[in-house]
Amino acid sequence: MHSSPENKLTSKLKSKLLIVDDEEDNLDLLQRIFYRSHHILRAKNGFEALALLATEPDVAVIVSDQRMPMMSGTEFLSQVAESYPDTLRIILTAHTDVRDLVEAINQSQVFKYITKPYKVEELEEIVKQATEIHKLLQLRTSKLRNDLVSAEAKYKSIFENAIEGIFQTTIDGRYLIANSMLAQIYGYPSAESLISNVTNIANQIYVNPLRRQEFINILLTHDTVSNFESQVYRRDGTKIWISENVHAIREIDGTLAGFEGTVQDISQRKRAEAESQLLQCLTLEISAASDFQTALEIALTKICQFTGWDYGEAWIPSGNGQILICSPAWYSSIEGLEEFRQFSERISFPAGLGFPGRVWENQRPEWIWDISLESESHFLRKYPALECGLRSGLAIPVSADTNVVAIMAFFTRSPNDRDQQLVGLIGAIAMQLGVVLKRKGRTRR
Repeated sequence: MHSSPENKLTSKLKSKLLIVDDEEDNLDLLQRIFYRSHHILRAKNGFEALALLATEPDVAVIVSDQRMPMMSGTEFLSQVAESYPDTLRIILTAHTDVRDLVEAINQSQVFKYITKPYKVEELEEIVKQATEIHKLLQLRTSKLRNDLVSAEAKYKSIFENAIEGIFQTTIDGRYLIANSMLAQIYGYPSAESLISNVTNIANQIYVNPLRRQEFINILLTHDTVSNFESQVYRRDGTKIWISENVHAIREIDGTLAGFEGTVQDISQRKRAEAESQLLQCLTLEISAASDFQTALEIALTKICQFTGWDYGEAWIPSGNGQILICSPAWYSSIEGLEEFRQFSERISFPAGLGFPGRVWENQRPEWIWDISLESESHFLRKYPALECGLRSGLAIPVSADTNVVAIMAFFTRSPNDRDQQLVGLIGAIAMQLGVVLKRKGRTRR
């Protein structure tokens, strides 16, 4: 006879009750008592019951006989308590030594023990209580599991979307954990790529490899390092500044095992600090300069040394103010620019003509990003510049009141995107140079 769909649904909704007894009659009796209220599972001994539990999830209650061959009820339930802590455990026993039984029950964390012969109503009530408790435990476990999943998802989101690089490393310099931001800071396409490619942090990351050892030395005596600033390499070889906040990971015996912490890219802040320092230093030196040309040469030299540009020059209006002529003030960090310099000294620019002439007329900075793409009429010194390897140029006006008193021009063989960010700094220096000249009442000469 087949079960109706209603009976199958009712069976699925019933809590599972496992009955364990080595006597078939006792199993039959317990099944007759509980088959209406529970889904019944049967086992003749502890071993059979443990095998059944491994295949049947979420057993609510176990009712086990105490005296069984090979494994007693409390021995069996001790293993259940360890592997299935939410399953409620009930002992049926005719044992007369209550002290020994209570000790065994405590070891196996039994919910109740019932002496034989038992009253059916009493057993039913205890099983009902145990079933209700199991339901509450299930709800709690489900909530804890959901909370854990939610916490893990939240942590993963924080880890992956953090605005700081997060890492864990071994003491010998390998990454164990890294997040996407750390990979982004160091110029790698993913955290996995960073972890697999960087196997020696001291040599591959730090510009000064000894910097990591300094970092380790601090952690050997102090468990944390805060705001540890270092210059590091990105994957493409460019250099940036980082700040690390790290704490030590130690073995149980206190041995230093590794580190974990965060990294921030502080390049912009360091750049701003350096620019501010440069501006202050230049203002003092320009103010102390004996004449206009000396002030220009100080500015050209300091700017080229700060930016890494190869060549700096200045153009000033002639005595009648009709053309720009090459100033004696100039700076070069490389050899091989003599011909370019001599060519520049032999020419002049009226307003609007050539690189300096356009800046003089328009009174605003101008970039030539790739000299090779310029026409000779637009950049008169195109071929002399290319012959000595110059690739890119920037010209900025120096003004006193509304009058342009000089044009500073800079050239480099290796332009990069960051150069474009320097216009503001050089403009501020040019403005300061104009202010100093005005304050001292110096005229162009």
